[in-house]
Amino acid sequence: MRTDEKKLNLRVNTIKSAIKELAEESKEFDVCDHNNLSQSFEIKKHFIENDGRHLTVEGVKMLASNMRRSIDNVLNIPYTPVQNRRSKRNFGGISVLVKKSIAGGITPLPTENSNYMWFKLNQHYFNLCKDLYICFLHIPPENSSYSRKEGDQFEVLVSDVGKYSAIGDILLCGDFNARTNTAVDFVANDNDFIHSNYDQHYLVDSISLDRNNQDTVRCGRGNSLLELCIQSGLRILNGRTFGDTLGKFTSHNSMGSSVIDYMVVSESMYHNILGFRVHDFIKSLSDHCMLSCLLSVDFVENKKNSRVPRCPTPRKFFWNEDSICKFQQALQLPSVTSKLEQFVHNSVYSLDQDGIDIAVNDFQSCINEAANIALKQRKVKVTGKKKKDKPWYNTLLHDLKKSLDHYSRVLALNPFNKELRAKCFHLSKTYNKTRKEKRRNYFKDLMVKLKNTSQSNPKAFWDIINTLKSSDQENKESGIDAESWVHHFKELNTVNNSKLNLNNEYWNALKLCKIPEGMFDTRKCNKYNSENMFDQIFNTVPIEKINLNMCRYLLKVNRKTCKLALYGELGRFPLYIDIIMSMVKYWIRLYNDKPKDALLSEALAENITMIDNNQQYVWKNKEPWYHGKMTRLEAESLLEKYKDMGDGAFLVRESESVIGNYTTSFL
Repeated sequence: MRTDEKKLNLRVNTIKSAIKELAEESKEFDVCDHNNLSQSFEIKKHFIENDGRHLTVEGVKMLASNMRRSIDNVLNIPYTPVQNRRSKRNFGGISVLVKKSIAGGITPLPTENSNYMWFKLNQHYFNLCKDLYICFLHIPPENSSYSRKEGDQFEVLVSDVGKYSAIGDILLCGDFNARTNTAVDFVANDNDFIHSNYDQHYLVDSISLDRNNQDTVRCGRGNSLLELCIQSGLRILNGRTFGDTLGKFTSHNSMGSSVIDYMVVSESMYHNILGFRVHDFIKSLSDHCMLSCLLSVDFVENKKNSRVPRCPTPRKFFWNEDSICKFQQALQLPSVTSKLEQFVHNSVYSLDQDGIDIAVNDFQSCINEAANIALKQRKVKVTGKKKKDKPWYNTLLHDLKKSLDHYSRVLALNPFNKELRAKCFHLSKTYNKTRKEKRRNYFKDLMVKLKNTSQSNPKAFWDIINTLKSSDQENKESGIDAESWVHHFKELNTVNNSKLNLNNEYWNALKLCKIPEGMFDTRKCNKYNSENMFDQIFNTVPIEKINLNMCRYLLKVNRKTCKLALYGELGRFPLYIDIIMSMVKYWIRLYNDKPKDALLSEALAENITMIDNNQQYVWKNKEPWYHGKMTRLEAESLLEKYKDMGDGAFLVRESESVIGNYTTSFL
C-alpha cells in the first residue's frame, strides 16, 4: 500500500477481497490479511516512512506479526497472543448492589473464583416456583494470557450451572466473551413423541424462538455457550426478548463491534422475563453497553420495621414584632383549637417509637396550620443537589466528554461506519489523555503552592490543606445506617459452633503438649489460667519482646503503648500463634497415626499413658542407663570404659543448656 496513489490502493483492496472469497471456498491456501495496517483505504501514518513507500520499524513488526499468524493458521497452531509487560489493564473485579427492601430474600453463595458471584433468590420470599440462582460473571477471552495462566474459566461455570440447575432455576448475566451468531440454543423439532418410549424424565425444549443477532461471527467460546444452553435447558435473551428483538451489539472497540455480553435464563423462568434491553453505548464509561431485564415476581414488602413518616419540614416564615399577636390569634381560631383539643384528649397514642412519631406529626400539623394563617411564608428556591466536578475538570474536558458521548450513541446506531468509529475512538483517546494530563498538572501545581507557602505564608498553606480535607469528606458519604453497623458487629461477636468445637479439639491437643520446666521465666508464669495462658507464657520469650520493640520503633511510640494497639495498627499477630499452630498440627498428625509416622505415634501413645498414670519419670530410678546430672566430659569418659563392648552403648543425662530437658550420649 502506497500513500501517493489512492487509486492503486483501491485496486489492491478490490483484488484482495476477491482473493479472500477464493480462500474461503478453498482450503488449499490461506490469505495473510494486513487490514490492521490501514484505515479507510489509507495506511496509518506511524506505519509508513516520510517517502511514502517504506515501512517504519512499527510497520515491519505488525507485518511480521500478521505473517506469523497466517502461518500458524495454515499449520493449525493455536494463536496465543502475548500480553505486553507494560500493560496496566487488569480485571477490576465484580461488585453487586442490592436494595435494602429485598435484601432479606437474597443470599450470597460462597465461591472461590473471582470471576463469578452467585446469589440465591428465595422462592418463598419472592413467591417463585423454585429458588432462583443468579450469577454475575466475567469470563476472560479464550486465547488471553489470563486464560493460559489460570485455565479456562468456562469449565468452572459449566460445573456450577450443573450443580445449581438441579435444585433451582438459573439466570446468568455478564461478559462471556462468546460470539454466537444466530445459531440455535435449543433442540430443533423436539417433542414428547420421540423420547416418551426411551426416557420418561426427558424435558422437551418448548421455547424454540429464533434469535436475531447483528453479530455474524461465531467463535469456539460461542459454540461452548450454545452447548451449555442445550444441555442445561437455558435460553439466551439477546435478540428474542421484548426490548431487544434485533440483537444489538453489546461491545464496541476500535476494531469493530460484537455481541459478547448476554443474559441467559432457564426455560422455566423465561415467561417471568417481561423485558430485556441493551442500553446506549457510552464510551466515556466503558467499551460495553449496560444490560438490564425486568423479572416478574410476586413480592410483598415487609413493613414490620417501617417507620411512620414524619411531616415535611415547614417552610420558613417572616417574623417581626406583630407576628406574636397574629400567631396567638391564629391559635384561638376554631379550626386550630378543635385540632389541639383532639390532640390533647387522644388516648390512642402508644408509648413506643411509632406512637411517639404519630403524636409529633399531629402536633406539628396544628402548629403548621396556625403559622400558615398568621404568618407570611418565605419563597425558597428549590434546587437539585448537583454533584461537584473535580477541580481539574474544566470546560474543555466537559465539551470533550459531551462530544464523545454523542459520537458513541451515533456509533451504536451505525456500527458499520468505519470513519465514524475511527473518529469516536480517536476522540476517546484524546479525552482520556487530556483528563490524565489535567489531573497530573493540577496536583503538580498544588505541590508547588504548598512548598512555596509552607514557610512564607502559613495561612495560605493551611487553607489549601483544609480545602483538600473538605473535598475528601464530601466524597466519603456512607449510605449504611447505624442499625446495619450494629447488626454487623453483633454477628462478628457471635460464636460459631463449628469453630468452637475445633478450638476445643486444639485445646485438648495442647493440654497434652508438655512445656518443659525452666523454658520460661517461672516467676512470671507460675499462675495462669486457660484463657490467657499463652499470653502470659510466650510474652516472656525474648523473640516476642523483640517483635514488640520493633513494632514500637516502626510506629515511634513509647514503651507504655498497649500491645493490642501495636498489633492492630500494623496488622500483625503475636509470633506464638504460628508456634502453637505448628505444635498442634504436628501433634494431630501423630495422633492420626499415619503409616510413615507409626513409630512416633506409638511413642506418643506410650507417653500419654505414662503421663495419665504419673509414671513419666519412673525410669529415672529403675533404668541403669539414666545417670542424672552429669557433664559432657564425664559422660564421654564413662562411655570410653565400655568401648570394648562395641557400638551402641548409650546413657541419658540431664541437659546442661536447657533446664528440664534430657540429653542422650552414645558411641
